[in-house]
Amino acid sequence: MSQNRRRIKRSQPKTTDEGRYQLVAKVDQYREVYPDTPLDDTCHSCGVSPSNYRRWKAMLDDHPEYHEQGIIPAQSQRPKHLARQTSDTTKQRVVEEASKTHHTSASSITAQLKSDGIPIGKGKVIEILEEAGLYGTIYKTNATGEYKQRRGLFRLCEKRQQGA
Repeated sequence: MSQNRRRIKRSQPKTTDEGRYQLVAKVDQYREVYPDTPLDDTCHSCGVSPSNYRRWKAMLDDHPEYHEQGIIPAQSQRPKHLARQTSDTTKQRVVEEASKTHHTSASSITAQLKSDGIPIGKGKVIEILEEAGLYGTIYKTNATGEYKQRRGLFRLCEKRQQGA
């Protein structure tokens, strides 16, 4: 029966702390009355997704004080884009590594930072170096005289021009 049923996603307003608690209580009551009904069907008949029910139920199990207060608070009020911000010390470390002469690319800087235990990707290293004015498009002529452009560390371009 539940295999053939089409689920329609309905946009619902965000639930409040008390509303989450009441939904979990409603599902729990329904499961006591009808113990043989699958959890997915029970949740959908009560108007809550099974994943939300499981997450909220786990929060209640982890924090018994929520039962006393009759709430399940939202997990995080902080916007997700703020969680991905790079710290100033990491940015400073990237710039320091770029000034070392043995690094010839963003990939080598990334590898060095990862080996030092700093989790960072090559794209983020490039972004930090561009903000610092150390990375960008380099225009130069190759050995055959063709005018080429590539992206890289600016200090490498300056070295070649000074050495030539």
